[in-house]
Amino acid sequence: MISVIIPSYNRAKTIERAINSVLSQTYSNLELIIVDDCSTDNTKEIVKKIKDSRVRYYCFKENKGACAARNYGVSVSKGDYIAFQDSDDEWVLSKLEKQLECMNSLKVDVVFSTINLYNTKGNFIKNIPNNMKSCFVSQEKLLEKSIIGTPSILLKREVFDFFQFDEDLPRLQDWEFSLKISSKYKIYYLENILVKSYVQDNSISKNSENGLFAIDKIYNQYKQKIDFSKVAYANYLMLKAQFSHKRDAKILLRKAIKKDFRIYTLLRACKVYFSK
Repeated sequence: MISVIIPSYNRAKTIERAINSVLSQTYSNLELIIVDDCSTDNTKEIVKKIKDSRVRYYCFKENKGACAARNYGVSVSKGDYIAFQDSDDEWVLSKLEKQLECMNSLKVDVVFSTINLYNTKGNFIKNIPNNMKSCFVSQEKLLEKSIIGTPSILLKREVFDFFQFDEDLPRLQDWEFSLKISSKYKIYYLENILVKSYVQDNSISKNSENGLFAIDKIYNQYKQKIDFSKVAYANYLMLKAQFSHKRDAKILLRKAIKKDFRIYTLLRACKVYFSK
């Protein structure tokens, strides 16, 4: 059985779509655990009206964050496999079936897929990851760029028994989680587009201060490996610049060029921050 965990906070307008995309999966041997992170809207009423014995609803008495909700959801789950859905996203109906087949045939511990990213108007933004073929993914590859979105993951339960989400991290949780599990378990990328993700106006991913805190914490944790790889180091600097003010970005660029001029070619994306 697959346990699917949906954390939710004030997503009454979108959670029904997310739930239906799980319950309508071609692989039906699943349980759906919804952890309401103390919503102030009518999320509970929306969930309770869905009559399906596979759905279980829990509600925190105080807001704890999505990572805490995911960790709690897994702790009360019963499946041999774990998947995560977001309350504002949508799965392709064959997602779990395709990923489970891939996992069993290749004997891997984690499978993730391509995500199509949209804005709230339904306009396509980009693919995550982009222009990448199905392959095994190492920690070194993940340090170069965050390419695993939480709603695209299917993993064996033993993986989560060993690693959980960092509840103190306000952003980049999916990247930090994927880096941890890649240190011990086999990860495979399935290039099929199996998730539709929608960027909300109040998304946590838009908070720059959270981004700075998160990227610095990840850098300090993997400093030796990031500094060793020019691509990983450039990725760190680009993220740092993205979350920083214009002046901070210039300082980072000068440091990068001083460290190794070849890094400059990997930092061309930073020019957008200098022109603002």
